[in-house]
Amino acid sequence: MGLPRRPRRARPGRGHLAHGPPRPGPPPGADAALSTGPALEALGWDESRRAEVDAIDAPGGIPGRVVRQDRGWVQVARADGVHAARTRADRVGTPVVGDWVVVVDDEVAAVLERRGVLRRADPVGEGEQVLAANLDRVLVVAGLDRPVKAGRIQRAAAQAWDAGAEPTVVLTKADLVPDAESIRAAVAAEHPGTDVVAVSSRTGEGIDGLARALGGDTVVL
Repeated sequence: MGLPRRPRRARPGRGHLAHGPPRPGPPPGADAALSTGPALEALGWDESRRAEVDAIDAPGGIPGRVVRQDRGWVQVARADGVHAARTRADRVGTPVVGDWVVVVDDEVAAVLERRGVLRRADPVGEGEQVLAANLDRVLVVAGLDRPVKAGRIQRAAAQAWDAGAEPTVVLTKADLVPDAESIRAAVAAEHPGTDVVAVSSRTGEGIDGLARALGGDTVVL
C-alpha cells in the first residue's frame, strides 16, 4: 500500500494577476473628494470627464484611468492609488491603456468616450487592434546602434497623427556614434513637423531636453 498523494495546489484562473486579488475600493457613497483630486488631475482628469461620469448610472462608481491591461483585468489609477479591476467584454468591450473608466465593486462598469485611439492591423486576424487611447504624444524609439529605418518612423508617425497625438522620434544610444547630432538633424529633415531628439542613458545626453518636451503629456512608447 503506497503513501497517499499530496493534494495539488489550485492554480489561479486565466487573467489572474500575479500580485493577488484587487484591493477593495471605497464603499458606495464615499466622499467625492476621495474619488477625484490632484492625483487624477495629474493624469488628465477635468470637468468634461466629470460631466461624463455624472451622466452615467453607476451608483458608487469610482473614476480612474487604465495604466495596464491584462486578459480579463486592468490596472486602474484612481485618486487613492492603483487598483486591479475585472473587465467583461460583453458589458464594456475591451478597455485599453489610457482609457478613462468607472469602477463599481472592483469591476469596470463603463468606459468613457475615447478622444483618439492608437491602432494597428490585428496581428492574429482581420481588422484593427486598439493599442491605447486618449494620448497626447507617441514616442517612436530607434537605437543608433543600427541603421535608422525611415519607413518605420513614417508609419509610426502616421499612426500617431491618426490617433490625434504628436509623434516624437527618440534616437537612443547616442553615445555609440561619433556625431549623434548630425544623425538627429538628418532624421528631422526627413520627417518635417516631427520632433526628433537623441539621448543616451549612459551619459545623460538629451534626457533633460526630452523631459522638458514631454511636459505633462500622456505618452505611450
